Amino acid sequence: VSASPEAGVELLWSAAEAGAPLMRVVHPLGEEATGVALAEVGSAPDRLCAVGFADGSASLLDLDSMQELALLPVHESPVAALAFGPSSTLLTASAAAEVLLHSAARATPLAPLARLRTAGGAPVSSLDVLFPAHEGAIGAWAIGLEDQQVEVWPLGADAAELSPPSTPMADFSLSSAILPATPATPAPSPRAACAVAFCPAHRHLVACCGAAPRLLLYNYVRRVPLMALELDGPSIAMAACP
Repeated sequence: VSASPEAGVELLWSAAEAGAPLMRVVHPLGEEATGVALAEVGSAPDRLCAVGFADGSASLLDLDSMQELALLPVHESPVAALAFGPSSTLLTASAAAEVLLHSAARATPLAPLARLRTAGGAPVSSLDVLFPAHEGAIGAWAIGLEDQQVEVWPLGADAAELSPPSTPMADFSLSSAILPATPATPAPSPRAACAVAFCPAHRHLVACCGAAPRLLLYNYVRRVPLMALELDGPSIAMAACP
């Protein structure tokens, strides 16, 4: 899937065959596409694609039937990031740092379920979800903010039935969470992309990178930095492999 900022176009391509895209999705009002997420949802499972737009709306697509299940307004400000969650849910983060939980079930696509974070703070530049390891366990979700702040919040398997906590389980700044042996670098811009991704093989770790050319591994359970690796330049996005 590729997201284009021009006219809100999403192109769905086959990874098995070269050629023309399988599907094009255009926002009815020509809004800019700002984010995209893919997942297999449910026990069947359904292969879904979620798309966020600059007007605060989101679209949920069925990749098997190539049909749009829903296109609804979800935020008052632009959708900055999306990620699928446990129990057929979808998390969306707005540019105003509001994070909401929606249904990704075929019967109730994009139905509102819970507000996980109220608006406030710097704009969101990334969002990731760590699924619960087993039934009854607690997962987590994390956001990276443009002021280089990272927040990690708990997320249960039945996320819609839990009362969202008022404070994160861990929050830290990339500019201050640095190991003593890490070489000093020039102060980054106060507003820049901040990418965050959980490490599925080490569930207590989150990987972060931002304005400074550095990858930070942070233990959010113990709230301590573990390792910092120097990069060739600043990063704007990242993903961790299982």
